[in-house]
Amino acid sequence: MLVIEFVSFTSIKYNTALKCMPATEKDLAEDAPWKKIQQNTFTRWINEHLKCVNKRIVDLQLDLGDGLRLIALLEVLSHKTMYRKYHSRPTFRQMKLENVSVALEFLDKESIKLVSIGDGGNLSHRAGAERC
Repeated sequence: MLVIEFVSFTSIKYNTALKCMPATEKDLAEDAPWKKIQQNTFTRWINEHLKCVNKRIVDLQLDLGDGLRLIALLEVLSHKTMYRKYHSRPTFRQMKLENVSVALEFLDKESIKLVSIGDGGNLSHRAGAERC
């Protein structure tokens, strides 16, 4: 079973120090230690797989946002190519969205179910994928 998990990170900002916040607010803070650990771990995991195609990411949201590295990752993991063409140099938001749609369509055709994907361009929701 193939499981792909996209870890989430909230964008809540606080004016007070983390030490002064209640435990639940500390856990939700953007710079909560466990979130940074998850982000770094997932980034390293992606980069390890993208090495063979000479690509890498630094920021999950920015670098996966145009769909190109996401497509490359899916092709590396599945040993298949996308079923339809995508924009190799997306300059407009619409082109980037189409690339992400190509990647999501690929997951659908490969019977990989997506769970809890947030919208609006933020990573505030946890997303997972599981091959059915």
